[in-house]
Amino acid sequence: MSLTPRKLVEELPVYLQDISEDIYRSSLPPWMKTTMTTHLIRYFSTFCVSVGENKVEPDRLFFFNALLLSRREESLGFEPTDRMATCVFLHHLQKALLGSESYQTESLLHVLHSYGHIVLKGSNAYKYVLQ
Repeated sequence: MSLTPRKLVEELPVYLQDISEDIYRSSLPPWMKTTMTTHLIRYFSTFCVSVGENKVEPDRLFFFNALLLSRREESLGFEPTDRMATCVFLHHLQKALLGSESYQTESLLHVLHSYGHIVLKGSNAYKYVLQ
């Protein structure tokens, strides 16, 4: 089930708060916790602006829908064997958490393996994707 951009803007803040709390409870170094939370909020803020301007990128809408589903239902809403959907999601996950972009499989897998268990619910199903 995919939500409209406006509905995501309404519903995501509660889940982003949960993600932020999970980040701060993790064993990451304090500077990394602050960096990740800052990038995540900044990424969501730019999404909100794009919703207000009616210029939402489909890939970013896909990402935030999958992130919401992960927190709500422990599912990303797509099959881990769908390499294209998985790459798009992981690309945006890296950008949202680290502020950097990559389409390289090794870099995307590093983000998933290092931070997926903190940010995503049910991420174990996606651990060995793209290998």
